[in-house]
Amino acid sequence: MKKTGVALLIAGGVLLLALGGAATVFYVRVYRPIGSPLMAMAGGKTLEERRLQNHAEFLPPASGQLTAEQTTRFVAVEDAVLKQVASGIAVLTRGQRDLEQARGADALSVQAALRVFGDIKDVYLNAKVAQIDAMNRANFSKTEFEWVRRQLYSAAGLRLSQVDVSELIAGVPDATVVVRQFELTGDVPEQNQRLALPFVSRLQTWSTLGFFGL
Repeated sequence: MKKTGVALLIAGGVLLLALGGAATVFYVRVYRPIGSPLMAMAGGKTLEERRLQNHAEFLPPASGQLTAEQTTRFVAVEDAVLKQVASGIAVLTRGQRDLEQARGADALSVQAALRVFGDIKDVYLNAKVAQIDAMNRANFSKTEFEWVRRQLYSAAGLRLSQVDVSELIAGVPDATVVVRQFELTGDVPEQNQRLALPFVSRLQTWSTLGFFGL
């Protein structure tokens, strides 16, 4: 009986070690590569929800006209984000290129988005903190900031696209990743064109930030 008991204990110990080893392998090979990008995506959204101070409803004016004050505030935010990103802008640019190429080849997938966010996660989260802090200083809400962004790009005649991973963050079954293209629509107010003109080259640089919602 004693021998049998010892044998069972040894067998049980081996099984536990095997299971523990399998769990470690799963974490290293599967969860960590996938979980880390997901945490970056979710982290950006959580930062906006918890750290951003202005959550007031923003109603765009019927005229679609920007103000000089809105433009100045937007420029200050993007300058702050770009300063924080510094050398990391190349990583974001590569990620944008990969996702847009995947979209063009009808190969945009959850896996493609996870790969990109895995590459950019550190740069992205640092930039998101800098963006939200700058938005707080400028008293921007998320909706007003994005509206100002679209108006400026439209007025400058520049293409603006953004990756949307909201379904993936929300855990929607069969989630899809979308790259949205914001096309020029209707007549652009002359005032918007005047406000955007001095910043055309900077808007082109910031378009990579805009792609990732930064």
